[in-house]
Amino acid sequence: MISGIYFRPVIPLLISMIAGLSFGLWAPGHNAWAFSAVALCAGLVILEIIRKKTALILPLLLFFSLGYISIQPWFPEKFPPGHISRYTDGHSYEISGRVTENPEIRDNRLSFELLVETIGIDGKNIPVSGRINVRVLMSIPDISAGDTVFFKSGIRSIRNFNNPGGFDYKRHMAFKGISGTAYVTGDEIRIEKNETNINAKRLIEYARNKFSAVIDSAAAAGEASVLKALLIGDQNFISTEVRENFNRTGTSHILAISGLHI
Repeated sequence: MISGIYFRPVIPLLISMIAGLSFGLWAPGHNAWAFSAVALCAGLVILEIIRKKTALILPLLLFFSLGYISIQPWFPEKFPPGHISRYTDGHSYEISGRVTENPEIRDNRLSFELLVETIGIDGKNIPVSGRINVRVLMSIPDISAGDTVFFKSGIRSIRNFNNPGGFDYKRHMAFKGISGTAYVTGDEIRIEKNETNINAKRLIEYARNKFSAVIDSAAAAGEASVLKALLIGDQNFISTEVRENFNRTGTSHILAISGLHI
């Protein structure tokens, strides 16, 4: 009987995963139980393999649980009361938070992800959680990952472009944990540089910046921008003309750092 069921093993496992997906749609929110089931079933399957015994039900339960887990990120996240998504109403707030990644520069505009820590309302700072995308217009300030920034701005909720069947930008940002967008000019941001909190990410960024300086000193601006994209994944300094030339020749993928380059 066992050999009959697993004569084509992909089919029963696929059916089991589809059943898990369907159950996840019907009864979402039980991730802890599902992860526990995955860990337990995987451990028992490995044990059965070591003991050289046949497992019939365990692989089906394992793929059922994996199917359940895989559908859960597609459901809207339940935010706590103090989450930043409660303040995406366009009103102007005093915002402070920590920069989580090195900013990106594109078309003379700077953008970065901010882990918001407080919202100022009527002179009172309210602790909040969650991340937003901050876009800086006009002048470009010196901001690095780990810095704390202060500015005043409204926060807009993430919206799609209303193109039927088009890219779901709102869901894409939700997967990244971004709940809103704020716009501010460079001279309106106050920055507190983080010089004390040394971690692996800051060390990596420090090494990238040093390597970037070496490239700048050894090559002209145009060549240096391409070298930075190829070697350290920094596309911020590639001019629009160079980018369009790569797009026109169908070789823009070269500018994205990958294992082939390494």
